[in-house]
Amino acid sequence: MPDAISAATTTPQVVTSDTPTLDPSLLQTPDSFDQEMFLQLLVAQLKYQNPLDPMDSSEFMAQSAQFTTVEKLEQLTTRIGESIANDRLGTATGLIGRQVSYTRADGSAAAGDVTSVRFEPFGPVLVLSDRTEIGMADIASVSARTA
Repeated sequence: MPDAISAATTTPQVVTSDTPTLDPSLLQTPDSFDQEMFLQLLVAQLKYQNPLDPMDSSEFMAQSAQFTTVEKLEQLTTRIGESIANDRLGTATGLIGRQVSYTRADGSAAAGDVTSVRFEPFGPVLVLSDRTEIGMADIASVSARTA
């Protein structure tokens, strides 16, 4: 049941054929503010501006600069993620032929020789000589293979 204050202060929005609308699919998640949504907002702003009081060109340039900055940050984030994934892959493959000690799910310590690496979406999985599979985060120490 809505409280009396919010019900009294809520005013209905009148939608006319001139009211700008956004594609509802763009508003599904908080992370959905992307290039498409920005461009829709910009076009709506330009289309419905007051012709007697048009948008200030410096404001338009500032919005364009912000858009470019966000776009470049998204590209940078993607590249950093790819770099981190490549570093993990290199580290994991560098462990092949080494002995690793790790903690089992029951809390006991164990060790084994890394024979191969399997790549999963969440990160590399080390396959040991006894077919045990462990994640990189489970490793306690690494040493040369014992004879």
